[in-house]
Amino acid sequence: MKKFLFTALSGFLLLFSAKAQDLDINIIPLLNGSINGVWPLNASNARIQVTVCNNDGGGRSVPQFKVRPVISVDPTKVLMASSVLQTDLPAGWSIVSNTGNSIRLCNSIDTWMPGECRTFTILITPVALGSGPVSATLNWANGVTCSSSGTQTTGNITGNDNSGTSVTVSGTVPITLMNFEGVVNNCKSNLKWKVSKDSNTDKFQMEQSADGYRFSTVGTIAGMQGREDYDFIISHPGSKMYYRLKMLDLDGKTTYSNIINLTSACDRNTDLFRVYPNPVTSSVFNIEFLKAGKYDLFLINASGSVVREEKVTASPGQLIRISNINHPAGTYMLKVTESASDSISKLTKIVIL
Repeated sequence: MKKFLFTALSGFLLLFSAKAQDLDINIIPLLNGSINGVWPLNASNARIQVTVCNNDGGGRSVPQFKVRPVISVDPTKVLMASSVLQTDLPAGWSIVSNTGNSIRLCNSIDTWMPGECRTFTILITPVALGSGPVSATLNWANGVTCSSSGTQTTGNITGNDNSGTSVTVSGTVPITLMNFEGVVNNCKSNLKWKVSKDSNTDKFQMEQSADGYRFSTVGTIAGMQGREDYDFIISHPGSKMYYRLKMLDLDGKTTYSNIINLTSACDRNTDLFRVYPNPVTSSVFNIEFLKAGKYDLFLINASGSVVREEKVTASPGQLIRISNINHPAGTYMLKVTESASDSISKLTKIVIL
């Protein structure tokens, strides 16, 4: 008589356990990339673990080209990864077929003695929210080739050759920021950051501040599934600027990075002011005056027409917020004059996106 045991586990719950003869098979949805025991949508490292053991009580080994287990999933919830990505099979095993919703394996040239096991994983991709079944059927090859079916082993109990469990797909992997850093090169802030590969990022917003407290968005960077490294370059408008990332998940959650500060002598223009963000990506930009005084501000378009005028009184270090910027995208000049003399103190190019 031969003895087979075919079981299926869902990480923490034994849903089915049946004894037959000679082999036992365990199927476990691994918790890699999971949140509280469920797979995140589009997780790239979700796997089903399969363990096949020879429990023969005598000296009978598992012959070559004999075991052809089939693992199937609900394709409306998860899909099998392509065969070229199934790199965790035991030595001597092969993939007979892979339809996306089921994969058939074979022990090919691998034999193993009583008491030995073969453990491997099948890579899958969660594609939709909800729960779906995972099933397994113990099939047989003819002992000569994996492509042809064969008879079951002597004494096998066919009623114990099937088992199943379920997997749950829910939510997304939160953004995991690995690092965020920057340097100033050629009067530009070069900002770089790295996130975990499974982070389901909708987008990043780069925020800039002159004082480390009041931040404005200076750029938006789209997230990409599977991408880990990102960068952003922007003009460095003053001696010290602060930056942080606003990170938005696909499920609408928002988190912030640590704040970094970059120092440079670029374009300090300590006699008057500096403007940021530049380019202007929203309806607001800020002017930080480094010298006290009364000033007239003129925003001039490419045709030389004044499209905006402001009169401001500023003290050293004061931020003046210019809002309701609804002009067409393009390059503008900001002319600043001291009200008392009417002489041009500075012309600064501003790009409105």
